[in-house]
Amino acid sequence: MAEIRGSNILFGKISGHGYVQIVLIFILVLMTVVIAGGIYFFRKETLRSDYLITKVQTLEKDVDTLVRKTTEKKRVINLTVPTIQKIDDIFMTAKLSAEPYSTGLKVTGLIINSTALGHEDAKFRVTVSNQSKEFTINSIPPGSSKKFEIFIPDVALEKATSAQLQCIESSMSYYRD
Repeated sequence: MAEIRGSNILFGKISGHGYVQIVLIFILVLMTVVIAGGIYFFRKETLRSDYLITKVQTLEKDVDTLVRKTTEKKRVINLTVPTIQKIDDIFMTAKLSAEPYSTGLKVTGLIINSTALGHEDAKFRVTVSNQSKEFTINSIPPGSSKKFEIFIPDVALEKATSAQLQCIESSMSYYRD
């Protein structure tokens, strides 16, 4: 039987440099497959992100804003008790304090949003001894609280045991069905 050295049925006679060429060709083909796969997955993710952007834009269109104007009776709150006190069906107050400030009174505390809806531009009115002052809280997320501090002129601390606190208006945002 005759022996054939250095030959191969597929590639013919291969020398030492031929093996290097085959390995390099194999690496080149493998890199081409990897790059093509990367391009495929990049395009797929681009399409997915385009879909998600469109979905978010659609959801933004499904948000309504409702302005709530209150005509409810003003609630009397105790300025000497720092516990939670109800303002109306939506808002509560807590950590109230009143102290003398300049020629009047400084009232501080928390406004609590007790609902599952966020409120924007919530406008409140505090009345102590027939002196009123309004303040606005820009944003109160659902179930959270925001601090407030107001100065009511020409009110003595002795007359500041109670106050009327009312939410005049606020805007709520919610998703439509």
